[in-house]
Amino acid sequence: MTKYLLNALILGFISCTKTQEDSDTISNKDFVLQVSIVNNAEIDIGSLAAKKAIDEGVSAFAKTITEYHTAAQAQLKSLAVSLSLFAPDSLDGEHIILKNQLLDLSGHAFDSLYIHTRVQDYRQAVKLFFEEMMTGQNEQLRDYSASVLPELEVYLHQADSLANKYSLPLHKSMKREHLCHHDKG
Repeated sequence: MTKYLLNALILGFISCTKTQEDSDTISNKDFVLQVSIVNNAEIDIGSLAAKKAIDEGVSAFAKTITEYHTAAQAQLKSLAVSLSLFAPDSLDGEHIILKNQLLDLSGHAFDSLYIHTRVQDYRQAVKLFFEEMMTGQNEQLRDYSASVLPELEVYLHQADSLANKYSLPLHKSMKREHLCHHDKG
């Protein structure tokens, strides 16, 4: 947990030293879209994992995050409506591919791919929410980010702990691009 706080402080310092011209701040519309992608992936893929995972810890994690992100998406949709923005209820292409890969797997290979991709997605989500909280254009979206970020950090830590039990599966249908893609940026 200390590691995540230190990273947050460093990221915060870097964010605070940027000028407005070189800021990486995304638009409100793009933030809402990206958060919807996060929530929908955790809901849809988490529901699948809650049913298919063989590890009790992975299954319990999937159920917990599915419930949390269902509530977070409902809150986001309400907020988006008040800001005249759209929060879709669908997966993006990358997560459709991941879901199809997971549908082809079972047992430890399923659990491993699922939990390792959750670590990658939560790393990306923590960064997204932290940046919005620190540099976002809209106070309501900054507040939303501040309220969700602590849970995302907890889920990242839980996913990382579960992932330590598994090596990455070497299944012919698995595309490592999904894992590597999230490390970009």
